[in-house]
Amino acid sequence: MTFETPSNIAAERDYLLDPTHEEHEEIIRYLQDHPDPASVPCLKNAIALKPALAYLDYDDYGAYYKKCLWVLQQGDCMKHQIGKPKTLAR
Repeated sequence: MTFETPSNIAAERDYLLDPTHEEHEEIIRYLQDHPDPASVPCLKNAIALKPALAYLDYDDYGAYYKKCLWVLQQGDCMKHQIGKPKTLAR
């Protein structure tokens, strides 16, 4: 089974790391729906970006972090090497 990476996924990854909007969780979901090993560094950086996202100050329970981590370890992603320990360690 092969999967195709949407042509705009790189733009979505870049936009995820832009702190000037409020669509981060939607982009995380998009990356979940389109697993790609190249998303791993972006998702790691998105985790580090969270403190700079003032609109998520209400998130006392870490839902944003959980969404990022879920994508990294989700079963479908693991089929495409996203969640494998070797990939996460990079």
